[in-house]
Amino acid sequence: MTFSIDGVEYEIVFGSDVIRNGVYVELNRVNPRENLAMVFEYDADGTRSLNRGSDLIPAQAIDRLLKEADSWFRQTSIRSDANQGVVRYFEKQLVGRQVPDFRPPDGAGRDYMESGAHPDIVGWLWDQLGKVLPEGSRRVAFGSPALVNPDTRVIVAIAIGTQYGVRLPRHVFESGLPVGAKTQTTWSDGRTFNIQKEFGQDWILGSFSAAELAWCKQALNEKRAG
Repeated sequence: MTFSIDGVEYEIVFGSDVIRNGVYVELNRVNPRENLAMVFEYDADGTRSLNRGSDLIPAQAIDRLLKEADSWFRQTSIRSDANQGVVRYFEKQLVGRQVPDFRPPDGAGRDYMESGAHPDIVGWLWDQLGKVLPEGSRRVAFGSPALVNPDTRVIVAIAIGTQYGVRLPRHVFESGLPVGAKTQTTWSDGRTFNIQKEFGQDWILGSFSAAELAWCKQALNEKRAG
């Protein structure tokens, strides 16, 4: 995205940083090329920082940067429209608990054992399905291990206790459910869980199927953030 002020051309660049764990919007001068400022939003708590490379940046350019950053951060929020069913479900499960919406995995590996999901499910999500996805896809969303597009924050798979959900790519779910796919389970206390009613029509319960590697990769590459 480019724009001009007083004959000077500027560029807005959007991206994510898996090292610092967040998303950013940069303001660059096009010619001569120079990075002028950046707005960064941290995944862990949603705080933002504005870093300027110069005090001589036109106020109009900074205003444009802040406006575009606000729009971009809304689109890339884990609470985007694309994830609204997942968000509603986990909010109900987390009543009374303080859990970050979104964070990187615990570096000590505790999420495999202490996230409330079965360790085999966490291993399948992160170590098998996650190996075909970009760095930064392995995340914890609402306290549960998940696979998430690192740029748009669209969730493509997430652990749900002793089950896990997989988001189907559009061309798959529009053709009908894959053979053998399940959308409902009964918990040990007798309650039923229907993932399509809770999460949306493009979700199924996972089954440790090799097809899920392709589905997750394809779903991750679709633009669904809203």
